[in-house]
Amino acid sequence: MTELYVHNLMNGLYDDTEVSEVKTSDEKKLPIQDYFLTSVLVACLCFYMPTGLLAVKYATKARSSLREGLEEEAERYSRKSLVLILTTLLTLPVLLITAKVT
Repeated sequence: MTELYVHNLMNGLYDDTEVSEVKTSDEKKLPIQDYFLTSVLVACLCFYMPTGLLAVKYATKARSSLREGLEEEAERYSRKSLVLILTTLLTLPVLLITAKVT
């Protein structure tokens, strides 16, 4: 359920009425996102390069794995990219507050 929430949140489609439990194998699976554009924007706009560049790297790997048809590998890289994007977005305010205080 958390993955569905994060997936919908990143795509701007979150609505409380649409959240459902884990889907069974009979239902369609959500398409795997590569988060390439999001990771590039985060890396460029947030100026926190270590995690931003790693997010771009994993997003690129997820995109190439999707093209090759390796869905499990693409999903793993996609999750890593999403975690790094969120880490960048959550770390930036801490860095800005620290810079302002010192």
